[in-house]
Order: sequence, then structure tokens, then C-alpha cells
Amino acid sequence: MPTRLGWLGPAIVIAGAAIAGVGVWYIVSAKPVAGAVIDTIPIDGERSLVVREQVGGDHDFVELHDHDVVSWQAFVPHYAGRAGAPGIAWSPIAVSIRVVRDGRAEIFAIAMADAAKLGGMGLAPDHGPIVVQTSGPVTLTDHVRSYEIVAGPDWHQLVAIELATGKTL
Repeated sequence: MPTRLGWLGPAIVIAGAAIAGVGVWYIVSAKPVAGAVIDTIPIDGERSLVVREQVGGDHDFVELHDHDVVSWQAFVPHYAGRAGAPGIAWSPIAVSIRVVRDGRAEIFAIAMADAAKLGGMGLAPDHGPIVVQTSGPVTLTDHVRSYEIVAGPDWHQLVAIELATGKTL
């Protein structure tokens, strides 16, 4: 004798749709939001890189502004620079962003054209945790290379990185 399932099929579909709706709501509501400006780094007369903090989080955003239009926005780990001492170097190909992750200095590299992630690297991997610099420069650049100043409680290191290839020099 065949078994009739009655409302079981529609109940499963309705439950699945409700669960999917909750999932979509969570994804939309948990999306990181850019907050206050940390630093603005002019590139030329028309473009600038703007670093913003994440609202309610410990990551940051880097944006390329072309006049008043945001060309792209990248979500990055905690930015290590500050106003007046940028942690960003750029070339026509890449943007290197100095970040702090787990108490260590790192470089987060993205493409200048579209903010696609190019890679990353740890700075001073043979040393212990860094001391977050409160004075002096963090990153210097000649737009061919990035010069990263990294310091700990009892050590200092200068790391040069070629922006076009990401190779340390």
C-alpha cells in the first residue's frame, strides 16, 4: 500500500526557504563597514589612497579615490601606519600595505588596478613581536621599492621590497 506524505514536501521547502532567508540576513548584516578616515596618502593631483578603520572591528579598509569617486576598496588586516607616518607604498603596478597581525609586522600587497590580492609576507620573521611605532616613519618609498622599518623591544630592522615583483632586497 503506497504511503502518502501529504504536507511533508511543502514543509521541507518552507523550512529550507526560512533557513536560507536567515542566512542571507546574516551575511548582509555582518558585512564589514568602513568608518572614520585614518590617513589619506596623495598619489598625484587626481588620485589618493584613503585608509579607513572598520566600524566595530579590528581590520581596516584601503580605498583608491579618483577625485571624489571610490575606484576600489580593499579589506585588510589592522593597518600599521598612522596620520603623518603612512604604512603604504605604491607603484603603477602594486600597493603594499603595512599591517600588524598577531603582534607581528607584515606586508599585504594588492594590485593598483583593481585591488586584487597579490600576496603578503612577514617582516622580521626571525625576531619576536614588534613594538607599534608611535613616532618616526613606518614605510618609506621611492615608488619602485618599499622600505619598511620594523622594531622590537631590543632590535631594529630595515626591509626593502621591490614593488613590481614583491622580492625582498
